[in-house]
Amino acid sequence: QRWQCDPLLTEAMTRAFAVADARAAAELDRAAAVIQTLLARTLSGGEPAPTDLHIAGLISDIWLANLVAFSGHRATAADTRDRIDRATRRVVTSAARPAVYR
Repeated sequence: QRWQCDPLLTEAMTRAFAVADARAAAELDRAAAVIQTLLARTLSGGEPAPTDLHIAGLISDIWLANLVAFSGHRATAADTRDRIDRATRRVVTSAARPAVYR
């Protein structure tokens, strides 16, 4: 909800992640790691396992891609929220199922 309430802040943060050059790489890597760890802790309900961190990285990428579309006025807030929710649910549900190898 926060990103919907403050679209200018959302746009500024999204642009920082999406278009930063090599000079800002270290700072963006740190920020991305914090976001990933927070998401992973939420997924795991405690100290995240490597799988939780991997899934959290995918969810972070889903968020960023959709917020870029929102910030560029290519998607409404409702569409963006729906896309993030559906994709996140799909990733988490797929991760919970055992892998089937053929």
